[in-house]
Amino acid sequence: MKTIVTADDFGLSPGINKVIIDLLKQGNITQTSILMGSYFTEDAINLFKSECPDKPLGIHLSLTFGKKISSYKLNLLSSKDFMLRLTYPKLLFLLLNPLTRLFLLSQVEKEFEAQILKLKTYNIPINHIDSHQHVHMIPGIFKIVKKLAVKYRIENIRHTNESFFITKSVITNNSSCNISGIIKHIIISCFTFFASSPKDSYFFSILHSCKIKPGLIDYISFQNLSKKYNSVEIMVHPGLPELDLNHISLIDKREIKQALSSDRLNENEALIEISNHLLFSNSSIS
Repeated sequence: MKTIVTADDFGLSPGINKVIIDLLKQGNITQTSILMGSYFTEDAINLFKSECPDKPLGIHLSLTFGKKISSYKLNLLSSKDFMLRLTYPKLLFLLLNPLTRLFLLSQVEKEFEAQILKLKTYNIPINHIDSHQHVHMIPGIFKIVKKLAVKYRIENIRHTNESFFITKSVITNNSSCNISGIIKHIIISCFTFFASSPKDSYFFSILHSCKIKPGLIDYISFQNLSKKYNSVEIMVHPGLPELDLNHISLIDKREIKQALSSDRLNENEALIEISNHLLFSNSSIS
């Protein structure tokens, strides 16, 4: 079984950028996904190209974070100051509204394509596609992402096909899922149903999104997933809140609380444990 550990939110803040680069160099994560509309995207690109250009880099498409990249006027997506202004509920509302659905999808395609093209200008191969808040899994939007992946020859798209019962079977008895994780899982599972997710891979950690900590995973049970899946992706959100305290004014205000959360420090520690058991073990291919 191939274990893929992906650090999301690369580019969001200096602390997140630094810790992700360190983790890549140490082999504690397999790959990372970059946000293109952040004040700190350029910093992330420069660090990546100088420190670990041989590692897999994907694009973390966004509709609810950062500045828009497209040169088109995207009145449904962005504000007058060019910030992507939608919240997740507002995005769903516009998609469900027959008066705005087609207009929104057209603007989403323009923005996503612009984000992909911006990353390509840095001459870094795009290894995979995923997204901030998993917006790429929403029906209609997922179709656009598949189209763009084919157009730009990006082979891997994240499929968030996590099962409550399978994940429950591979965490320790004293661990539990938080309510927000369960709600998020229910919503995204509904979207995943329409995405025809592959049966030979598994996605872990919507149920514990931003809440992975040492002792969460039962590694013996986790290794048993190899009987059913060829690969398992573990999503993580590491960070260095103490470094980001000096840059609060430059971080998208919607993400400040998350960037400064001590949960990111817990994930840093958990990644050492995860890599020792899954990435550096003989039974896993990193």
